[in-house]
Amino acid sequence: MQKGIIYGPVASRRLGRSLGINLMPTGYKACSYNCVYCHYGSTKVKTDRMEGLVEDLPSVEQVEAALATALASGVDPEYITFSGNGEPTLHPDFAEIVEVVDRLRDRLAPQAKTCVLSNATGLDRPAVVAALQMLDLRVLKLDVGTEQAWRVVNRPATGLQFARLLTGLQAVRDWVLQAVLFQGSISNVEPEELEQWIRRLGELRPAAAQIYTVDRPPADGTLARVPVSLLQEIAARAGKETGIPVQVYSGSVGAKSPGLASSAAASEKRGPKKEKA
Repeated sequence: MQKGIIYGPVASRRLGRSLGINLMPTGYKACSYNCVYCHYGSTKVKTDRMEGLVEDLPSVEQVEAALATALASGVDPEYITFSGNGEPTLHPDFAEIVEVVDRLRDRLAPQAKTCVLSNATGLDRPAVVAALQMLDLRVLKLDVGTEQAWRVVNRPATGLQFARLLTGLQAVRDWVLQAVLFQGSISNVEPEELEQWIRRLGELRPAAAQIYTVDRPPADGTLARVPVSLLQEIAARAGKETGIPVQVYSGSVGAKSPGLASSAAASEKRGPKKEKA
């Protein structure tokens, strides 16, 4: 668990030097999902509405002060990234915080890009969608292709609907899909599951996709890593069937495989082009 508002910079496989912003509580995990693979463990408070938790969330002013202090200290991030202990877009003031972060970045770290790592459950709010478009990079999660698998793998909060999630993803422009793949007692790399996920990828048409596997101990200890060779096969197949660039990120920082070599030029054009592995 992150213990403050700002953390890092961390060495990210996808983003290089990433300065994290945690908009969730620091004493417990609050999220709209309780994913079986989450390295933060089980979700203590599972909800898609956090207005009742505002006393445990950082205020706009606190985020502004913490980020200003971090950037003034001489850190030199490649990305300033909304992530942390849960789903950042569920913060009631997320849109206002994005505006504040953009202003601070322009003034104190103009070389840095802004990013969100999101599970996309906040996309039913127009203000959240508009705020995401202000960021340089939008990385949105979809680990499976069917509602049944979604409820097993991501274990969403009561009231969330898979159809609503897909509608929200379709409302975002120029985004990158991310998926965590794993095997074990629960698996999303079985042939039928992969077929459904690839079909959904083709329907949603993100600019690019990123796939990787579990690295740190997951919430469900029965899960296991997917070999890089299989990830590469999946990326190649998904790219071939959908025409969407799919990148593989292996366990070590900086270890990236393009997955679909013929799509390298398209990935550079349409994907997270400012990102460094």
